[in-house]
Amino acid sequence: MDKLNDFKNIFLEEFSKIQKFEGPSYLYDPIKYFIKSPGKRLRPVIVLFLGDLFKNDKKDSINGALGVELLHNFTLVHDDIMDEDDLRHNVVTIHKKWDNAHAVLSGDGLGALGPIFIGKIKKNTLKILIRYNEVILEICEGQAYDMEFEKKDFVSVNDYLLMSAKKTGSLFELCFEIASLISDKYEKYLKNLKYLITSSMEFSGLIVMTSVFISPPADSSGKSKTFSTLPLSLEFIRLNTSFVIFSGKL
Repeated sequence: MDKLNDFKNIFLEEFSKIQKFEGPSYLYDPIKYFIKSPGKRLRPVIVLFLGDLFKNDKKDSINGALGVELLHNFTLVHDDIMDEDDLRHNVVTIHKKWDNAHAVLSGDGLGALGPIFIGKIKKNTLKILIRYNEVILEICEGQAYDMEFEKKDFVSVNDYLLMSAKKTGSLFELCFEIASLISDKYEKYLKNLKYLITSSMEFSGLIVMTSVFISPPADSSGKSKTFSTLPLSLEFIRLNTSFVIFSGKL
């Protein structure tokens, strides 16, 4: 658990440097406000965790972690507008604190910052950048399916899984892809490593579904106070990766 906190603290130290950005307050005040909000920072921790496991260049791993978290934040800001949510993690959303115009612009700003950090990755830069933009489109497609489903009386399991895979799964997959593409040793095994995404996400989903039945009522933000799946998820990823590596499958 200490190692996970170390990864998170390393990331937060770099993430906090965005607070020093200068420019129009109309754009940067909401951005700085939003990125100070609490969160597990699961996606950047996965990039750093796998980067450490693969012995990747630390600066490349940090830039990859910043890229995925900024992309995630970009989607959250716009998602809050579309869902008309007033709170996220008990913090007032941007469109509620300011207005929709501030939220749209600052969301766009977060989306623009992500590729800047991805572009600083020294290895496989173009390949990672192309994949990064493909994932942005996949997330948008997933959100579109989600909005369409709200108007339907019935949604099949397969359709729901497709929506979830695009809206949520694609960004988790990107975390694995970035770590693999940065690696000197594991790049050629990218397809083999992708199976870890499915297994670890299924494991996390099982934990989440189980926690729903044992969790207390939702708090004032509308979110149930379930226990963190981060340590369990990363331990599952570590064990699976180690098995693949040392069993000779890679």
